[in-house]
Amino acid sequence: MSEIIVITYPSALDFWLDGTYQFSDQYPYAYRKLADIPNDFASPISKEIVQELSFCLGLNSPISFLVSSERNRKKSALYQKISRPKHLPPKSFIKIDSRIIPALDKYEIFMASPEYCFLCAVKDHSLGQLVEIGTNLCAMYVKDLECSALQHPRQPLITQNLLSKYVAAACNMPYHRKAMVAVKYVVDNSRSPMESKLATICCLPRKNGGYGIKPPKLNYDIAHSIDSKGIFERNSSNCDFVWPKERIVLEYDSDMFHANPEQFAYDKIKYRALTISDYKVFPIVKKDIQSLDQLDHFFLLVRSKLGMRNQLSEFKHFRYQREIVYNDLFRSFSK
Repeated sequence: MSEIIVITYPSALDFWLDGTYQFSDQYPYAYRKLADIPNDFASPISKEIVQELSFCLGLNSPISFLVSSERNRKKSALYQKISRPKHLPPKSFIKIDSRIIPALDKYEIFMASPEYCFLCAVKDHSLGQLVEIGTNLCAMYVKDLECSALQHPRQPLITQNLLSKYVAAACNMPYHRKAMVAVKYVVDNSRSPMESKLATICCLPRKNGGYGIKPPKLNYDIAHSIDSKGIFERNSSNCDFVWPKERIVLEYDSDMFHANPEQFAYDKIKYRALTISDYKVFPIVKKDIQSLDQLDHFFLLVRSKLGMRNQLSEFKHFRYQREIVYNDLFRSFSK
């Protein structure tokens, strides 16, 4: 009989956000099967097992394991054993398919699901950080463990709708109210870390340090008009942030992918085609996020184009809250 190993938060969250790129197509929400863990199971954790899991799953020490009873709790430099919560929601784990990791076929490995990790993260993260985590769990990319500047495409692990339903059903879990607030501002289909950060601060209410803008459609296809097809030679454009009803587009032009002459020329033609198709396009570049003042100026403009009132006195009142969210999300990007 295989040994049962249950990997829980925060190691499981690291796995879903950073560790799945080598088999990222195996666990999208449309194909995965949620499971319960046995009521009682041994915890055969050793240095050798930790090393195997670290190598095969890309997990950093200490790895967090769930154990069936309080008496089995333990903490070391390599691992920590966490006792099973009293109100563990049903169907909160995903069984790792040993066929794609043959070196682990002697174990039955259960990984805490993305939605359960989201619930567990509530106690350790601010509201803005939690919304960003949720958006990245619903994203169409995964970071590269070996190079933090790179990411790989993947199908989303979960959707905002499914995440909301899970959180709503887990009403006995600690910090449930905060999770219910955060999940409302999670957005589907981000394709990069910066898109997730911008979506987070865009959608958070002003009293919570955001700009209070209704959620956009991320990576949304816009059909071109007949006139614009003549200059762009495409039937549609995929755009970063879109408010279809208001016909507003926000495009993040990063230095990495948009600085070369070919991409610059492509972007200009794309924006012209969108303008001819009666969309207003607002590119956001690195300098727009280098300070909170610049980001305020940019999103105040977006708010006005969306037909929203800009009460400057109210923005000044919530400046401190925005500073906290800005530092949580953009500290490394603003240097």
